[in-house]
Amino acid sequence: IYLGTAGNGAIISKDSGLSWNTINNGLTSSTVLSIKSYGSNLYACTASGGLCLSTDNGNLWKAINNGLTFSAVNSIISYGNNLFVGTRGQGIFQSSNNGNNWKFVSNGITNTSIWGLISKDSMIIAGSNYGNIFNSVENSHSWNTVTNGVKNTPMYLFYNFEDMILAGTGKGILISNNNGNSWRSSNSGMGEGLIKGITSSENNIFVGYYDR
Repeated sequence: IYLGTAGNGAIISKDSGLSWNTINNGLTSSTVLSIKSYGSNLYACTASGGLCLSTDNGNLWKAINNGLTFSAVNSIISYGNNLFVGTRGQGIFQSSNNGNNWKFVSNGITNTSIWGLISKDSMIIAGSNYGNIFNSVENSHSWNTVTNGVKNTPMYLFYNFEDMILAGTGKGILISNNNGNSWRSSNSGMGEGLIKGITSSENNIFVGYYDR
């Protein structure tokens, strides 16, 4: 299990969370916003050091920021043979060579602090800290603003579950059943809190609130 922390870098547990060890050799920031694995590579999104790559399970990290023009990287996804990252203030960048080089692909994105990124079928969906959802079809590099059902609140993360996309926002959960083209609230029984985590087990969905 890998986790990113605010102040202690990246940590790992090899015993299902009973104990943890730091894995910060080469890491460029002590605040890690997310860690994702794609193939045999680990990617760490950091708050001030851009994106880091490890090819040996986190024992050694190196920065892979060639072409990235902003040091705060919030999120990363893999789509086909490409990687996409969302940055805090400079929109979205794409790499077609495992992060060795990046190019700016944010045409149509009006609020460039991108927190959430996800892919569903042929669509890529992005969410901003200012309450916007954007989508792009098949690496078109052109983004459309989605307004149907979208609330004016930060879009922190997305999660795929069966035929749905769930969005964790500053005011609870939004759900889309049509690849992010329209959204509806789903907060019955829990209220409109700030959602910072979503996961699932079998047919159950679990959400994590911030400061509640």
